[in-house]
Amino acid sequence: MLRLAKSARLTIKRDFYSRTEKTVILGLVFVLLIFISSSNNYYTYAADQTNAKVEILGLHTDPALVRVNDTFAINAVVLNNSTSAKVTLEFLGCGGSPLSAVFDKNVKIDNRSCNIVTIGRIIELLPQQSVNVHAPDYLHTYRALKAGNTTATVTLQYGIENNNNNNNTFSSVQHSSTSKPFVFPIIKRFVPTPCPIPDRPCL
Repeated sequence: MLRLAKSARLTIKRDFYSRTEKTVILGLVFVLLIFISSSNNYYTYAADQTNAKVEILGLHTDPALVRVNDTFAINAVVLNNSTSAKVTLEFLGCGGSPLSAVFDKNVKIDNRSCNIVTIGRIIELLPQQSVNVHAPDYLHTYRALKAGNTTATVTLQYGIENNNNNNNTFSSVQHSSTSKPFVFPIIKRFVPTPCPIPDRPCL
């Protein structure tokens, strides 16, 4: 009887320790999975924080209605859509602009000389800040030559300063560019027809 009792107690102890070990192992595995998952989320979030994204928005011509033989400009809104990077826009002397455009047809880009004295400037955009810019710069003009739908490819030159988390300062500027196309119409210039009969109002 004593032997049977001792054997039963040993069996109960083995079962208890076996279940305890399984519980501890499963708990450790569960904690490890949570840690790995949270680490992955953290690094993904950190990568998104430092990924600067500059957007060109609200592209339109000025004047809004472009006719043949008109000179015109292109206006845009530049948005720093990043969460941690500072964006710089450089406006060079003599009326420079970081925005430029090329056209597939119907438009001629003319050059002109610099006859004004201006000092260049730099605009800094913090995350989620925006600013209005235009093209062309003072040294160029856009002139409509023919009527029809025209595609303009607008390019923005900018710099990125990524925040250095070690000393709370900004690193050197990394220059980059982004482009965006948009289509606008050029219409014929209306020329009134002379009245066929003198001294009579035209209908």
